[in-house]
Amino acid sequence: SDRDLAERVGTICQEKLDIPVCTQLLVRGGGSEDVSYMMNRVQKQGGQSTYMRILSHQYAPAHDRRFDFDEVVLSNAVKIFCAAVYDILQ
Repeated sequence: SDRDLAERVGTICQEKLDIPVCTQLLVRGGGSEDVSYMMNRVQKQGGQSTYMRILSHQYAPAHDRRFDFDEVVLSNAVKIFCAAVYDILQ
């Protein structure tokens, strides 16, 4: 993730949406190769990218047959994405 964009999204979450944010914004979380490839491609084209995880308990790692999470948090993901786009486009 680009630090500037990660911090910007974190600020939006805290100040505009009242959504809690992890204190360690740039943790190497082991994102999947498809997301990593897309993020690298965006950065190589001069853009910024960030990997956002919505605060939810995961019952197993991604791509595991037991993977699941509480879908209630999906509404926060939509709010965060829309608020970030709005903030960037002003």
